[in-house]
Amino acid sequence: GCKNITSLFLDNDNFANISAFNDSKTSVRNIYIGKSVSQINANAFSGCSNLLSATICENVSEIGNNAFAGCSKLNEVTNYSEYPQPINETVFSGVNVKACSLYVMENSYYYYSNVVYWKDFLVKITGVEGVEVDEPQKEIEGYYDLKGIRLEKPIRGQVNIVRYTDGSTKKLVVK
Repeated sequence: GCKNITSLFLDNDNFANISAFNDSKTSVRNIYIGKSVSQINANAFSGCSNLLSATICENVSEIGNNAFAGCSKLNEVTNYSEYPQPINETVFSGVNVKACSLYVMENSYYYYSNVVYWKDFLVKITGVEGVEVDEPQKEIEGYYDLKGIRLEKPIRGQVNIVRYTDGSTKKLVVK
């Protein structure tokens, strides 16, 4: 009956697993699922049609069927788990995942980009705040994607490989 709640921060010992918000007629737009949570039960947030973003911390190892089903406005998911949780097609049914950004840590990008259902999102890297370079400038030979295909210029929001004329390489993310 809490229809005016717009944000939920679920992170204490009372929230080891979550299943209480399904089919709620709330105004919840943002959900933060904290480190104390290990499981998001089936139907946990299904029908939360106003939900815009969800943050899932690294200790969540299981996401149940239909957990975010019917969250038709969901456009951003941040998942801090190093490895993608096993999910099926029902977890995000009714969500336009092809238009929904999935933010993951840089060391997890490859996993999420290549595993069933998670790879359907717009997978992007989070956690890059800014980079300072203390070394002298090197001459760039070219830019490449993660498959080694040469690019004309780096692609925004993705990991790019920069190859220098001295043969060294670096990963680069362009914001």
